[in-house]
Amino acid sequence: MVYDPSALLWISTLLLVSTLFVFSLLIRRRWLPTWLVENPVAYVLALGIAIGVWALFGSVGIAYERGYSYLSYFFGISIVFFLAPIFLIPLQRLKQTHQLETLTDVLVYR
Repeated sequence: MVYDPSALLWISTLLLVSTLFVFSLLIRRRWLPTWLVENPVAYVLALGIAIGVWALFGSVGIAYERGYSYLSYFFGISIVFFLAPIFLIPLQRLKQTHQLETLTDVLVYR
């Protein structure tokens, strides 16, 4: 049995999109329990998946175009990861001090 890589890619993409659609429908109609939907772990996993896919496709594209200079992409991500507490802790304090709800409120606050 021979598998066509493009067919496998299309099938896996369709499966991923349909799974995300089903989960969004379940969340929107409130068929999933609130403790599961509003759990911080769910937000972290969703953010991790989105950023992971972005990093993967971005690095493949950069490696194709520029060769080994794509490593600077990963060094940049690593530096941002290690410096994140320096930038996020003051934003968290500002949010708690002024009782702001979302990141948009924090960034727009004057």
